[in-house]
This record gives sequence, C-alpha cells and structure tokens, in this order.
Amino acid sequence: MTAVRALAGLLALSAFPGCGGATVPAAAPPPTLPADGDGRGVAVPRGHRPPPAVGVEAELRDAAELRLTPEFVRVGLELRGPLLLERQADDAKVSVVEPGGNILFTIRPPAPARPLGVLAGGQDALDLPMVITATRCDGHALAESKRSYIFAFFTALDGGEPHLTTVTAEPPLQRQLDRLALDTCRPGS
Repeated sequence: MTAVRALAGLLALSAFPGCGGATVPAAAPPPTLPADGDGRGVAVPRGHRPPPAVGVEAELRDAAELRLTPEFVRVGLELRGPLLLERQADDAKVSVVEPGGNILFTIRPPAPARPLGVLAGGQDALDLPMVITATRCDGHALAESKRSYIFAFFTALDGGEPHLTTVTAEPPLQRQLDRLALDTCRPGS
C-alpha cells in the first residue's frame, strides 16, 4: 500500500468515531498573541492570521463596488478591458491599490501603477484598464480552476490600510476566460 493511500485510509477512519479504532492525536493548543493591556492573550489558530476588521470590509463594500464586466476584448493570448469601480453610497475616497489575481490567471494594468486608481469623493465611477493572461497550465492550477473566475484586489478606504477584496467575473467574461485558458494551455484546440 502506498504512503498516500495509507494516510488517506487513516484520515477516513479517524473522521468517524468508533470506525476502525484509528485515532488522530489531539492538536497542540494554538499560539497566543501578546496581551493587549488586559493581561490575556488572544488565541490564533495555527497557520492563520487574525481576520481583518469586518467593519472596514463592510465600509469598503458600502463605498464602492468592483466589477469585471463583459467588455473585455481578446487580443492574442490576452483579455483587455475595464475593472469598473462604482460608487455605492458613501462619499469616501476608495483606492484600488494592487491586483492579486488567482491561481490560473494574472490580472494587471497595461502599465505598472500603484495605486491602480482612485475613486475620489463625489466621483460616480472609474474604469481601470486591465490585462488578463493565463499564466499557469500545470495540473494543480487547472484542477483549482473552479475559482478561476474570482480575482483578488487590494483596496483601501480614505488612504487607510489595504484590504483584500474579491471580484467575480461576470458570466460572459467567464466564458472568455475559459477560452483563453484553453487556447493558452492547449494551443490549436
């Protein structure tokens, strides 16, 4: 039996109490952050950072919405089009600081810029030109392509700290992304 199959079997048995008698050792207690003046530390699960402030993320969503619209045009092995930043309710300044992409695609401005753009107070919308390329064709990237329509951007409110914001490509753009990945990873298909 291979090591992978053996591990998979152990994990399967340990998921259900009383099945096969296999057990998984208890995890060590999570590390704690230093006390914040009250003498108590804050437990943080292993491999995780404390989540960003929910209030700031909500404020960003209330201020403006990011959209990857169907207006992207195919140019060779690239898709070129706008990232649309639309005012919602708040009149705060919203900056798109930098793109993060996803496992299969890279999204970037045509020319390096930081920030990518700023929606000023009183401004209703801003189109930010973007270029999307398929940059990974390995099996792992293609297997994770179920999330290939979700792109990460770092945005900031009123010059504050950047926070991760995800944007899902609209359905017509999703079809273009599928074709781009197919043409890039399997030329001639």
